[in-house]
Amino acid sequence: MSVALASRTPAHGTRVVLRRPSLGRSAAIVAVLAIAILLCGAAGASASGLQLVSIPGPGGSVPFKSPGGFGPTFVASPPGDTHRVFVGTQDGYIYVIDDGVLQPTPFLDLHSQVSTYNEDGMWSMAFDPNYAANRRFYLAYSDNSNTTGDANLENYHFDEFQTSAANPDLADPSTQTQILEVPTTGCTSMTSPHYGGQLAFGPDGDLWVTIGDGGDGCNDDMLALSLDSLHGKLLRIIPEPTQAPNAEGCRCDIPASNPLVGKSGVDPEIWAYGLRNPYRFSFDPTNGNVVIADVGNSTQEEIDDVPSTLASGAPPPFFGWPCFEGTYVTPTITPCPVTQTPVAPVITFVHGTDPSTSLPYCTAIIGGYVIEDPSLGGDYDGRYVYGYFCADRIPGYSGEILSTNLNASPPVTRDEGRSVGFGLSSFGEDACGHLYAMNVISGGLWRLEGATPGACGEFTPPQTTLSSALSGIVKSSSATFTFSSNIAGSTFACTLDGGPPQQCSSPTTYTGLPDGRHTFTVTASDQAGDKDPTPPTATWISDTGPPVTTITSVSLSQRKRSNATIAFTASESDVTFTCALDGGSPHPCSSPITYDDLARGVYIVAVTATDAAGNISSPALATFAPSKPIHLVFAPGDQLLIDAQGDLRVKLGSIAHNAKGTLSLRLDSKTLASTKFRVAKGKSTTIVLRVSSAARRDLLRHPRLSAHLVVSLIAGDGQVAHASTTIKLLANAAAVHRADAFDDLLGPLESLALL
Repeated sequence: MSVALASRTPAHGTRVVLRRPSLGRSAAIVAVLAIAILLCGAAGASASGLQLVSIPGPGGSVPFKSPGGFGPTFVASPPGDTHRVFVGTQDGYIYVIDDGVLQPTPFLDLHSQVSTYNEDGMWSMAFDPNYAANRRFYLAYSDNSNTTGDANLENYHFDEFQTSAANPDLADPSTQTQILEVPTTGCTSMTSPHYGGQLAFGPDGDLWVTIGDGGDGCNDDMLALSLDSLHGKLLRIIPEPTQAPNAEGCRCDIPASNPLVGKSGVDPEIWAYGLRNPYRFSFDPTNGNVVIADVGNSTQEEIDDVPSTLASGAPPPFFGWPCFEGTYVTPTITPCPVTQTPVAPVITFVHGTDPSTSLPYCTAIIGGYVIEDPSLGGDYDGRYVYGYFCADRIPGYSGEILSTNLNASPPVTRDEGRSVGFGLSSFGEDACGHLYAMNVISGGLWRLEGATPGACGEFTPPQTTLSSALSGIVKSSSATFTFSSNIAGSTFACTLDGGPPQQCSSPTTYTGLPDGRHTFTVTASDQAGDKDPTPPTATWISDTGPPVTTITSVSLSQRKRSNATIAFTASESDVTFTCALDGGSPHPCSSPITYDDLARGVYIVAVTATDAAGNISSPALATFAPSKPIHLVFAPGDQLLIDAQGDLRVKLGSIAHNAKGTLSLRLDSKTLASTKFRVAKGKSTTIVLRVSSAARRDLLRHPRLSAHLVVSLIAGDGQVAHASTTIKLLANAAAVHRADAFDDLLGPLESLALL
């Protein structure tokens, strides 16, 4: 089933006029001009005061270029560092601008590892959210590993480095660790390899990565549809430089909420698919959305704006390529192999055709950022800045600074009346929210400033104090925080559980929180736009539900004494237990617990768990019925006598059972005599054991003059009991050794006594 074109139309409207085959050339030109007017804006004028302030390069050169003559491709700053800006060039150099002064020694020189052919180069830098502690940053670039002579066959890399522990303005090259390599598709007929190349940490703290479809040859664009290929995708990962690569070759963990986690035959790093060359994307600070500028082929450029969180179980967003290019349906891929409804772009730009060649003009969109720089003035607040590397039929449009309100219906593009010329390569943002524009062809780096430059970076940023906050485990679904700043007039932004920052004031209360771990962060910003680089954070666990207690087993033992052992557990780990037997007072206990010396009868044990928040479970109950085991005890001094007939008489006291048993006289392992008997409940019994003459001789001849008397009982309820004692012959030692005098000993034989 193919996707209808109408499904690509944004719900809030579209600004696109599609080229139709039935139009003549003059009609097509009219349509193109209509689009141009709409994109430029009817008024077309810039808000007053926007300036492009040129920043000199190494050695004070203008425009900004590397020693190899290549222009810049990215600008970045560590989180909260309002004094330093890091500038990277296409050929692999990174420089630090500290309080407006470019440091002469490169922060990192990677030019020997970076290819610069065509679209190759170093494209992006991202600082770890915990950079202040771990000094980690990440770079995306194309390597120069290809030796076949076709310079389009370079591999996509992104690697982790650490800043020198001794000098924060120098990287430590020895820490370079490959996080991910995406090999070239191997196509030798492509003219553009489509690397993608943007790295950015999202509001969730995870690293987001764009990778292009692999190039414009050999049908590589179809890789964007395949969920077992990283080409043409937006990835979301947690880099782990110290661990071994996974199945996709990534030294990373996968966020549990990624849409393909747990599915077979797919790459779980994928968050979205169906992208052509998503060279630039960023996150909208007003709502956390991810905004992607996807470079088109020969028909349309597009900007997509989607939430950066997905509903549980939702599929990865599908952006349509190569079945769609913007809103244009690719006729050679109809129906689309993917039936999922594509994301509708919020902005598209229709290419024109050069009448002298009948070929599409060069057009490539360059995505930017949603402005959060108060120094530009309220008219710019929340507007999205972007532009075009080249812009076909409107020559002056190449390198123009454009802006739009992505939340408008429809978004209307405004030409800000400022241009960096043909070769606009990127926009950048520092920790103050200041924006930068770059030109990679002729070189150049500019900062976008308002009529009054912002003071961010020139003063000490505010410090936020969180004076009241939750911590530990709490039995509440609400939380209240009070906070302040050391600078009067500061504003605050509150973030709950990694969501988008929200303007807030003290005190701030959240209600209806689900059970689980929560994190709250509050950041103060002064009137100059400087933000607290180390905002305070509170972490706590809401636990309003009681644990569930389960008794897992009851074991009864009746060998020597009657006891019961009860094992139990709870649905939460951090709990304490109380136990109560037969309605007695609850007492602290742990699993397993044993109750000893229980009388016969029916017992009920109740086990209750209390979690760290104070929630108490319903008691888990178990019923059991032990029986008192049989104990056979010979009273001290009892005498066992063998009479003249050889009878041994044993008297048993009364027992609490009807039983049958066996009485045996054993010498070592040999049974000298044995008899069976029965005993009635509550009655005493005398058992007569006939000891033969031969057995008596064996007994008398034994060197130790001792034997064992063993009594075994089987009660009517099936219980078994055994008792044994050692008996010793008390007789004249001389007579014992006279076999012919044995009969004479029968009378004088005094007794066998229990020891």
